[in-house]
Amino acid sequence: MPIISRIEAAGQQAEEAELLEAVRDSVRSFAKSRPAEYDEALLAAEWQQIAEAGWFGLLADEANGGSALSVEVMAALYEELGRSGVTLPYAAVSVLALIAVDQCEPSDLQASLLTGLSEGDIRPVLCWQDEPNHSERQLPFAQLSADGTASFGRCLIDLAQMATHFCVPADRDGVPGLVVIPRDHPGVTLTMAPGLSGWQVGKLQFQGEVPADAFLRLPDRDGLAPAFRLARTAAAAQLSGLCAQIIAMTVDFTGQRVQFGKALATNQVVQHRLVDMWMEQTLASAAVYHAARASGVAGGELAALAAKARASKAVDVVSRGAFQLHGAIGYTGEYPLGGLVRGCLALASWLGTANELRRRFVALECGEGRAA
Repeated sequence: MPIISRIEAAGQQAEEAELLEAVRDSVRSFAKSRPAEYDEALLAAEWQQIAEAGWFGLLADEANGGSALSVEVMAALYEELGRSGVTLPYAAVSVLALIAVDQCEPSDLQASLLTGLSEGDIRPVLCWQDEPNHSERQLPFAQLSADGTASFGRCLIDLAQMATHFCVPADRDGVPGLVVIPRDHPGVTLTMAPGLSGWQVGKLQFQGEVPADAFLRLPDRDGLAPAFRLARTAAAAQLSGLCAQIIAMTVDFTGQRVQFGKALATNQVVQHRLVDMWMEQTLASAAVYHAARASGVAGGELAALAAKARASKAVDVVSRGAFQLHGAIGYTGEYPLGGLVRGCLALASWLGTANELRRRFVALECGEGRAA
C-alpha cells in the first residue's frame, strides 16, 4: 500500500505518549555525540548513524525496510532534531524524496530506491526547481525526446553533496514521472555553492541519454503533491524545535547576564519579550501537531500550509528577540546563536515563505484549489 494511502486509512488516531517520548529520547542521545563542526566525512558518518536509527525509513513500509509509522511520529522526530540544534534539512530525503518515489507506480527500481533509502545505502534527492523562488504548483517537467535523450538544469538542491541519485520530474510521451539519474552518470554536471544555512546547495546540469528503465511513472502531474505536503509539516516541526532551542539559550543567557547588579531576566521588559517568543513557538508547535493529525487531501494541505507559515512567523519573532536580548555576543561567530538562526531562515524559506503560504492557504480555503 502506498504510504499516503496507509496514512489516510489510519485516520486521526493519536499516537501513544510512550512511543513519541522514545523517539525524542533517541534524538537526544544522538545529539549528545554530535560534533559542532562538520566536513563531508563526518556528514557521511552521521548519515549512516541516522539510517541505522531508522529515521530515514520512519514513514516507509516494512516491506521496504521501513517502520511504517505515522506523521505524528515524524513530527516528533523533527521537532526534537530542532531542539537538539540540527539545522540540516534531512526531510529533503527522508520525507520529500521518499514520498515522491513512493507515489510512483511500483517497479524494481522504485523498490530498490525505497529500500536503499531506508537503509541509508541509497540517497535520492528530488530536483524540482529550475529557477529560484518557483513554487511546486508550476512544477517543471523535463522533456524526454523520442530517442531517450534529455537536456535540463535544476538548482537549489539540498543535500546534493550526499546524493547517490537525482530524481527529476519528467515527461515521456505525454506521461509524467520521475527520471532517476545516478550521480556518476556521464551526463551529470554538479556544482556546489554555499547556502544560507552554511550548508551547500547544488546545481545540476544534465545532457545525455536516459535509460528506459530509469523512468518511474506518476499517476498524474499532481502526483508529487503529498510529498510536498508532508515535507512542509516536517520542516515546520524542525523550525518549531529550533525556536524552542533558541528560546532556551536566551532564557539561560538572560538569567546569567548581570547588569546594574541584577540579572537581565529580572527586568519586566525582558520577561515580556521572552513570553512573546515562547507564545509564538507554542503556537507553531500546536499548528505542527494539528497538521500531523489532519485527514483528507484538502484538510491536510491547509494544515500543512498553516503549520509552515506559523513556524516561519515564529522564526521571525524568536530570532529578532534572541538577538536583541543577547546583544553583541549573539552576533559573534563563536556563539551558536547565529548558526541556529541561519538554519532557521533557510528552512523558513524552503518550500515557500510565510507570506506565500498564507496566500495559498486563503486561496485554497476559498475554493481556488492548487491552481490558485
